[in-house]
Amino acid sequence: ITVGTFIGYNIGLNWRQTAKRIQYMRAVICHHYVGIEGVSMIDDAEVPTVQKSNELLIQVKAASVNPIDARICNGYSTAYRKILNTGLQKDLPVVLGRDCSGIVVDIGQRVVGFDIGDEVFLAVPSWMSGTMAEYIVVTENHVAKRPKRISFEASANLPYSGCIAYDALVNGAKIEEGNAKGKRFLIHNSSTPVGCILIQIIKLWGGHVSAICKIDAAKIIRALGADDIIPIDECDVEKELELHDKYHGIFYTGDESIDFRLLKKRLLPYGAFVSTSPERLLSDSLGFFLGSIFSAHIRIKSLFR
Repeated sequence: ITVGTFIGYNIGLNWRQTAKRIQYMRAVICHHYVGIEGVSMIDDAEVPTVQKSNELLIQVKAASVNPIDARICNGYSTAYRKILNTGLQKDLPVVLGRDCSGIVVDIGQRVVGFDIGDEVFLAVPSWMSGTMAEYIVVTENHVAKRPKRISFEASANLPYSGCIAYDALVNGAKIEEGNAKGKRFLIHNSSTPVGCILIQIIKLWGGHVSAICKIDAAKIIRALGADDIIPIDECDVEKELELHDKYHGIFYTGDESIDFRLLKKRLLPYGAFVSTSPERLLSDSLGFFLGSIFSAHIRIKSLFR
């Protein structure tokens, strides 16, 4: 009886101590896959903790909204989320946000590139828990030190959209700093996060930018460096484009369905057309049998990485 009482007392003491350590935070979540109507802010999300030796706990100072967040609210990447995540992160609710900036407040034992107190920014893939929360835990490879010359708010907009924009230019259109000068580029939906970054990179590299956007965004797009503005809500875009010379590269950064042939007609021979809109994931519509095969394939593949 004495031994049992002692064991029970210690279990109860440890349980109470563990319970006391649980902290809660605010987060923007999607609680049902019904579009943006399923979004809400909660104040009882559990603060994550470092569980692995290569993880960092980051206090989020600013986070950005991207078109992919709207897709996630409609069920985008649900299959990958169930396969690659653990615990509560496998299913709803899903914390939204793909990039942020913040301060490192805890690190795992094997983290070598960062210290507590470092100011950082980061991006996470669509299947991971998002950045629109007061704290987030990520592995070291997702994080970089924040540029000191820009604010937390500005740097929070760069990681996710910046990677997509750079990939579209360098890998998609084969455009680099050394070969962009004097070339003409068209950016459709140029007021998106990716579009705004594309404008600035192309202008930095010496290219000419024509931007298609709503008239309300024209002033900002012009300030970012666009040479020509084509207001999508005030003219016939197809006819307007016929008045302009053809382009070495055309980028579509929107999320609505349009006929890409109208844009591709304005390409020069050997010009590149790149869409940065998230591709539909076949894995999200697989049934139980095919879904099980796909899940096994991804799990086996991840073992060899």
